[in-house]
Amino acid sequence: MIHQLSLIWSEISQGFLGILSLLPQLDKKIELGFDIATMLTIIGAAGVALREQTKSASTTNRLKVRRDATRTAAGILVSFLEEVPRIQSRENMRHMDKIISAARTAQKGNSTAPLRKKEIFAELDKAIQGADNILTTTLRTRYTLKPVMAALGNDAFTDDFWRSSLKMHELNNRLRRGRSLFEDITEFEKKCDEFSARASRPEREEVIIEVEKVCGQTLGSDIHFVRESIFKQIALLNASLRPDRKEEELVETYTKGANDFLNDVFDSESAITLKNDLGNFYYNALINGGVIQTHGVSTTPLTFLVYMQFINCLEEINSEVQYMLRDTSFALNVVLQFKEYSGKGARKELELYHRDLRVGKVLR
Repeated sequence: MIHQLSLIWSEISQGFLGILSLLPQLDKKIELGFDIATMLTIIGAAGVALREQTKSASTTNRLKVRRDATRTAAGILVSFLEEVPRIQSRENMRHMDKIISAARTAQKGNSTAPLRKKEIFAELDKAIQGADNILTTTLRTRYTLKPVMAALGNDAFTDDFWRSSLKMHELNNRLRRGRSLFEDITEFEKKCDEFSARASRPEREEVIIEVEKVCGQTLGSDIHFVRESIFKQIALLNASLRPDRKEEELVETYTKGANDFLNDVFDSESAITLKNDLGNFYYNALINGGVIQTHGVSTTPLTFLVYMQFINCLEEINSEVQYMLRDTSFALNVVLQFKEYSGKGARKELELYHRDLRVGKVLR
């Protein structure tokens, strides 16, 4: 019995000693566990700090980019606001006044003096060049402005700016084609004077050749220009001769006929009507010294009609320039206030800004 107890105690003692021998190893493992946790905590804290630093640096960079873009955009917008009005005043308005004076002269029927015509051609060319210079400045501004406005989130402004540029381009092309029409009408007037100065009427074949020539020139000109000048004159004349023909409807018919001719459709009803009425108009003008009289009323000189379209077109260009200057002024205001030119809110602000400009609350 005593022997069995000593054996049991011996086993317990050895087990206890074994446990004691493991304590240093367990202590080391526990210590290592604490070291790993501490290290992970430090790494985590460093990661958070690095992320915050990166975020701060990124924000700083974004602010720097925005400041630089704002400075650049403001410079471009201010330059446009200063340069375009100078061109408009120097190269458009001054020549426009002379064209208006020439229109008054043409209306009185004193427009056939060669020297006067030469002067007017020079003024028209200068006005066209002025419009071209404004367009060139507009396009140059648009291409330099687009990237910086995009960086500021104001792409909508460059879209509006581009639409105005396209409108300007369209009006400039109309001016150039109108200038060509004016030259053709000037030559036609000379032929009218030549025929009326003859002792006897010209032969029908000779008149028809001239009529076909001027008809081709008219149909090859800018349709809008012709519509608002020659087509309206012919419609007015024919409506007075035949009450069943309405002036507005005739203008639409002539316009459709002109488009048909441009598309090589020569047998449509509109094309045939235009061909007949235009031919009759020019034929009667040629054999009557350029002026047709009906019911005691004389038709308006063609040069005056073309002059007036030049004036209207130049006025449209000037109006478009004013719209662009107004919107550019608003864009500058938006840029300097770090706002965005987009969305319904911006449109509403733009309308308010336009209103304030009209009543003089905003100084340009």
